[in-house]
Amino acid sequence: VRYREGDWDAVILPEGLADLGVNAVAQDSTGALWFGTASGLSRLQHGTWTTYLSATLIYEVLCARDGTVWASSSRGFHHFDGHNWRLFPVPLRWVASALEDSRGDVWFGTWGSGVYRYDGAGLRSYGSDGISSHVVITIAEDPEGRLWFGTPGGARRYDGDEWLTFAARDGLPHDVVRDVFEDHDGHIWLATDGGV
Repeated sequence: VRYREGDWDAVILPEGLADLGVNAVAQDSTGALWFGTASGLSRLQHGTWTTYLSATLIYEVLCARDGTVWASSSRGFHHFDGHNWRLFPVPLRWVASALEDSRGDVWFGTWGSGVYRYDGAGLRSYGSDGISSHVVITIAEDPEGRLWFGTPGGARRYDGDEWLTFAARDGLPHDVVRDVFEDHDGHIWLATDGGV
């Protein structure tokens, strides 16, 4: 559904959307919109629909600054360079979040498989070797380049070398962190099941 000038417009299947079950929306540098659906990845560009990865449940979509597109599914991470798709096979239950950091690395937070990072050379998994949670709800980056991960067990902060955990025992109102946000004054806000 699109809201424009006070009106809602619904997109129906015959117009080109792969499935009515839409899990993610992203926009690339050309202005094209990408929709991750229950039956594939649909792109809307200049009024024309194109579907990729048909019959694939797409969890999350990320359009990177270099013009490439990432989509996650139960088969792993799909990377589109504008011409070809490459699959990084990883068994996934669900991908909840994706972020391209200031260095151009792409991070994926999953339900059940921890965090994955693609640095241009390969895909690396961070599970019990740092993030210590197999469920990652959200990912954010602060101005110092540190990454923040919201999990059911608190917030994890990663500076590239060290992982720090912030939980209810450290003063958070609740262990479940659903979102991380930095305001204009540089304060980090954590949205939890017990408030902020």
